[in-house]
Amino acid sequence: REKAELSASAQRWDERAKLAISRDREELAREALVAKKQALTQVAQIEAQEENLIAILASQSTQLTQIADKLSEVKEKRQILIHRAQSAKERNEVAKTLKKSDSAEIAAKFSELETKIERMEADAKMASWSSSTSTGDEFAKMERDAAVEEELAKLKAAAKKKAPKEKSDDE
Repeated sequence: REKAELSASAQRWDERAKLAISRDREELAREALVAKKQALTQVAQIEAQEENLIAILASQSTQLTQIADKLSEVKEKRQILIHRAQSAKERNEVAKTLKKSDSAEIAAKFSELETKIERMEADAKMASWSSSTSTGDEFAKMERDAAVEEELAKLKAAAKKKAPKEKSDDE
């Protein structure tokens, strides 16, 4: 806005200088030309400032983009490190578990777990066929509960057998 006002002012001073010359007022024309030159100098300064600001904004925009890119990169690296740490932790836990158990014991536990899941699936199938509680459902529940209790007792017994063995290994 200021630039437009100064350009208009320079134009007016130019017209005034021409008017003064046409009336043989050379000194007045000289003053008008000096004022015109000052206005044009200010316009040139404003244009230089505009160009400088545009260059600064472009530079800062580029820097901002670079910073945003670096931030994204850092976030990605952070996520990768988190996943790597979790994976390493899980591998350590699996290794510790494998050290504590022998393969036969693991196979037996998986077999028991598979049997338990098959029973649960069968129970679910039976439940979907009959939504009301029947005598068959009651017996199935009692059998399942008995199987779970039996498995729990086996695990406790195995843990008791293993505990003294580990104590003697530690000593």
